[in-house]
Parts: sequence; C-alpha cells; structure tokens
Amino acid sequence: RLLNRLPAAANVRLAARVPAAQAEELLLALGIPLESLSLPVSAFSGGMRRRVTLCRALLAEYDVLTLDEPYKGLDEETRARVMRLVEAHTAGRTVILVTHTLEEAEGYEQLMRDYGLTQEQVSKSVGKSRPYITNSLRLLKLIPEVRELLADGSISTGHAKALVSVIDEERQ
Repeated sequence: RLLNRLPAAANVRLAARVPAAQAEELLLALGIPLESLSLPVSAFSGGMRRRVTLCRALLAEYDVLTLDEPYKGLDEETRARVMRLVEAHTAGRTVILVTHTLEEAEGYEQLMRDYGLTQEQVSKSVGKSRPYITNSLRLLKLIPEVRELLADGSISTGHAKALVSVIDEERQ
C-alpha cells in the first residue's frame, strides 16, 4: 500500500532503499509527470498510483517478483512503455506476472507491431512458450461482443479460445 500523504519518490524509497534520484528517474520513465513528483500520491489517478507501486516493486530487492495486473488501466502507449521498462528491470530475474489474458495478448501484439518481433522473440522476452503467445494472440480474432464477455469475466479464457475457431461471426 502507498502512504497517501507522501510523494511518489518517498513511497518508492520506503520499500526500495535507493537514492531519490534513482526513484525519480524510473517514475519519470514510467510516465509520472515531473510536476506531479512533489505531490502526495493521494492526488494521483489510479493509473499513476499503480505505476508508483510498480516502480517500488521494480527497485526493491527481491528473489521472486509477483506483479498482479501491472498494465491494468494503462493506455496503449503507456502500456508498451511500461512493458519495456518491466522487461529491462527484471531481465534475468524470476517474475510471476498475473494479467488478464486479453490485455496480455494486446500487449504481445503491440510488441510485435512496434518492434517487428516474431512470436518466438516475444515468447523469449516475456518467458512464455511460443504456443502460449500464439494462443493468446488468437483471442484478438474474437468479435467485440465476445471480447467484452471475456474482459468482464462472463466467459472463461477456455470458452473464448473455443469460440475463436468459429469462423462465422454470427455463430460466435
């Protein structure tokens, strides 16, 4: 939990024993505006608060890092930037990433589009098998109504994967 009355860097430094400049550098890279660094985190949006929490986790000492929905609520550009920073700060370390499969698939697709990566390259960079990446990307072929059902939890990922094979959109 963040301490609402403290600014972002102070919150980061409580868990991660790093210099203020290092905390501020990563906060800025994660998209926290410079003018917001002196404000208490209670003034931050939910997305900004999640990025402060993520910064704290990335800079803290850990044997295994668990990230629960670290990209939730981020716009496409910010999500791509944050994914790159997470990858850079966790390279060679054990990370357990929990995320909604549809958002995850969109992130994989963006990495492929923005950086010209293949599914194999994405799989190696995020520590997932290539078939896992392929199956996640297949979910993006669902019609919007079915994607919405998956996003709100009305249907499971397994159900959604079965519907991907139904080519006729009406039958989906």
